[in-house]
Amino acid sequence: MLHLGPKGLEEAFQTNPEQFKSDFQAAGLTRSKDPLALAWTYRLGLEPETAATPTLGNGTLWFTMAMTFAAFFFFRIPEWSGSPDSEWFLPYIAPVFLVPLMAYHTTVQKAWGSMRAFWSLVLGLLALNVVADVYWGIWDYPSYEWVHNPETGQQVYQILEDPFALARQTQALFQIHLPLLLWGLLGFLYTKLYVGEARVDFVRHSVQVGLFAFIVGLAGGALLGLTAGLLSLLDFPGSFFENLAIWGLCGLPFFGHYLWVTNKQVLEKILPTLARIFIPLFLLVVAIFLVTYVGQGIEELRSNREQLFIFNLLLIVVIGLVMMHYAFDEDKHPAITFGVGALVALTLVADGIGLWAIGSRMLDYGLTPNRITVLFGNLIFAVALTGVLVAILRAKNGAAAPVRSVLNTMLPVFVGWTLVVVLVFPALYGRYDHAARAAFIKEHPRKVYSSSEVSEATGHEVEPAIATESDEG
Repeated sequence: MLHLGPKGLEEAFQTNPEQFKSDFQAAGLTRSKDPLALAWTYRLGLEPETAATPTLGNGTLWFTMAMTFAAFFFFRIPEWSGSPDSEWFLPYIAPVFLVPLMAYHTTVQKAWGSMRAFWSLVLGLLALNVVADVYWGIWDYPSYEWVHNPETGQQVYQILEDPFALARQTQALFQIHLPLLLWGLLGFLYTKLYVGEARVDFVRHSVQVGLFAFIVGLAGGALLGLTAGLLSLLDFPGSFFENLAIWGLCGLPFFGHYLWVTNKQVLEKILPTLARIFIPLFLLVVAIFLVTYVGQGIEELRSNREQLFIFNLLLIVVIGLVMMHYAFDEDKHPAITFGVGALVALTLVADGIGLWAIGSRMLDYGLTPNRITVLFGNLIFAVALTGVLVAILRAKNGAAAPVRSVLNTMLPVFVGWTLVVVLVFPALYGRYDHAARAAFIKEHPRKVYSSSEVSEATGHEVEPAIATESDEG
């Protein structure tokens, strides 16, 4: 609540004193050492509480340690089970980190009974995750092969036609959007359980957890490096350091969450400053991007998938930056408001170029899961950016509330789209013939070539006769 600032806190108190007092206690501000929080604690007739200390008796610390070890064992299962290829294991890790956090907050708020429908959905998604893992499995076949060219007598590089491109794209989209969906559901749960928390507030908290995890990672990496240097003198096996590093990486999200729970106000003043620093920098980047593409001709964006991907990544970062800036509900300085408005306006123009690029690709190459996802993602971005720009222009004196309202409305739309990708796309595009895949692998086995053969082959490459659907995605 402290992000409201002195004026915002006073207005909230005057509007509904009893609700304000309840929200103040629910936010744990009676344990904060912030001068503003202490002043309001005494004004509300409350007594400051002693902040939780990191002892073994602390429930949050027990949860953090237990989940860290659970995630560690999860990651080591493929190796311990003798699996020759554990790549399939990594894309499905989101439930390992996000679902325990859902369970933690449900337990803290004693809300298992009231959230039965929510947990039915989560358990259904976990079951779908397992089914998808078993059904798609590992796509272990080559997308190219080396063939003999009778004219030159050399091995040449030939791209293979991919008859399973749509299913492979669907699997990749499922793996990308499932973590986003679970993150969105965690946000829904959090705002449902904690009174006074808006959706953009959850985004701010998520960034704080990420920053805490990053800080822990830096400190832990330095400690691990020093430990490895000292223990190497004692001839410790390399597997010990490998397991220790994996254990530390598995614990980063949970330790970041633990630090956020016990120190919620630490980064409250840092994040707005970071947003104000990066807004003019991103404004410059987007301006340079537009000038460059208009000068060179935007046809390159249409024909280059890698550039289109980077372009969409830029849109996501800008939306996140604007959301971060307005996650703090205080009036903005006119100069900063103008900068945000200019950034949103330029990004909206860039989004229009992206819509043209992906639309023309769909007309030339047809519909694929990748193109549909990018198209609808850009449309949602366009709607969100337009709403934000209109709210900024209409807001008086840089008021943040109208923009926050637009962002709070758009966040469920983003989460809803991830639900469509996770549930609908597999039914439309994810099916394939297992026997045909087995036959394809048998007809095109992986072959091992010597370095000299590969060197000769790359020196005599030919243009591939077939452009695969996946390559045109």
